[in-house]
Amino acid sequence: MSEVGVYGSEFKVGGFAGYLCEMLILRYNTFEETLEAAANWKNKRVIDLEDYKTDKLFKDPLIAIDPTDKTRNVGAALTKERMSEFIIASRNFLNSNEDDRIKFFYGIDKKETFEEKMSEKEIYHQISPYELYKQFKDRKTKTITIKFNIPDISVDSIHPQLRKTQQSIEEKLEDNDFSVFKSDYWTDEKKNRGFYI
Repeated sequence: MSEVGVYGSEFKVGGFAGYLCEMLILRYNTFEETLEAAANWKNKRVIDLEDYKTDKLFKDPLIAIDPTDKTRNVGAALTKERMSEFIIASRNFLNSNEDDRIKFFYGIDKKETFEEKMSEKEIYHQISPYELYKQFKDRKTKTITIKFNIPDISVDSIHPQLRKTQQSIEEKLEDNDFSVFKSDYWTDEKKNRGFYI
């Protein structure tokens, strides 16, 4: 999860909490059995270790009933995007041959910088404005970007507010017969933030 960027329940990540990972291993027993199960997950997947049957209380993509509190979903912080990324990563891992599976677990060499790991061509390759324009035109879609300054609030408050606003914008567009392919938000956590739809 850490390697594919879906680990961490803070709003900034919207991924899997450590406690949720522990529950997955308790439910599925091993690493590979967890990935085999995840490869077939659908929206609103339920994990109820104590069989409380309180999943109807929640509308999250993954519902993992806390064994110590039947009214709490341990998977509440997990976004649909991070869950989907984990499902795809699980399928990719399982469909890889034994020799290729090790590639999913690269250790981080603190001494080697990102630039040293990448070739010069990969670092400096940039798409031209014309190529970018052509790709948008060929897709026959529109992209909306909204940029604005961050008010004076804590970093922990920024991400939930941005996510909620982004989801509201997407819902309003779809309520007015616009099909939204993808939307997300971005912030540097200092001055700027924005949405793209």
